[in-house]
Amino acid sequence: MHGQYWKKSVLLEFAGSGVSGIRTVTSTDDAARCLLYKWPDQSSKAYHRAKGMCLDALEGRKPDEDAREAFLEAAREAQITIRLN
Repeated sequence: MHGQYWKKSVLLEFAGSGVSGIRTVTSTDDAARCLLYKWPDQSSKAYHRAKGMCLDALEGRKPDEDAREAFLEAAREAQITIRLN
């Protein structure tokens, strides 16, 4: 299992839809858990792409940085406030 730490972490600010709070995501493993257990809209195309990309990266089939980019795109689509560290 890969799931290496990202070079730059991502801080998400969740608001509304029964999900609120701030979460710092530092790795592909963190991103996958966030997508599976905290994501406000699990029906979008970007969500499914990010989830698949994270799982592929965890199994060594994709680079962790690709999973990070897909995760960011899903967050943008879900209109989650993003702060890059």
